[in-house]
Amino acid sequence: MSEIGGGIVRTMVICMALCAMTLLGCATSAENRVKRYFHIKRRGAATADAIRFAILQMIPIGSSAERVYACLDEVGIGKDGYSVYDRAIEHPLMEGKKVICCNITYAGRPWRFVYRNYAIDFVLNDEGQLIDVDVGEGLSGP
Repeated sequence: MSEIGGGIVRTMVICMALCAMTLLGCATSAENRVKRYFHIKRRGAATADAIRFAILQMIPIGSSAERVYACLDEVGIGKDGYSVYDRAIEHPLMEGKKVICCNITYAGRPWRFVYRNYAIDFVLNDEGQLIDVDVGEGLSGP
């Protein structure tokens, strides 16, 4: 009788572990979405340099602000509820420059205490052309 009870408990533990892995796998990290948005290999590291390089492959220096907006729209930024970008505003630290701010945050169940987020600034010159991309990583949580 105890062997049967042990088998049931073992089966329940395995089922609970599979359910937990499924639920955790459904959470979409900001890192995974950055990789998907900017076509970075799944196994590649989503470092600030790697993200910047991938972005510049899609949106080269000299591109217009309209091209930046079109690219962000094409990859789905701003459509999932966990990423957003704003229209160009005056850059607070660089006179005569504008910046398009893009933020990509964690999406999923709050099973972690610390989340990785990304802030990407597309810096434009006074003619509205892309002159730099600045990628910042941050951690947030309760």
